[in-house]
Amino acid sequence: MANSKEALYEQAWHGGHGYDAKERVRLEKVCRIIAAEADAREVATDYELLDVGCGVGPLREWLPAERFRITGVDLSAQAVE
Repeated sequence: MANSKEALYEQAWHGGHGYDAKERVRLEKVCRIIAAEADAREVATDYELLDVGCGVGPLREWLPAERFRITGVDLSAQAVE
């Protein structure tokens, strides 16, 4: 059984429920900024990102695996699953 901090955190990442429209817009905007920064650098290698508090890993939806290697860490074992 999760302690009170863990239970609160599980609610913060929606406990498996999808992100609402406002959160999806925010995530998409962040990914556009990351991709634009990568384009501006004109480096011919993959980019490595550390997504701390990754939840279920929504960045993958907007950042292509061919270009961005994303490592996610999260306190919630349920989110990481």
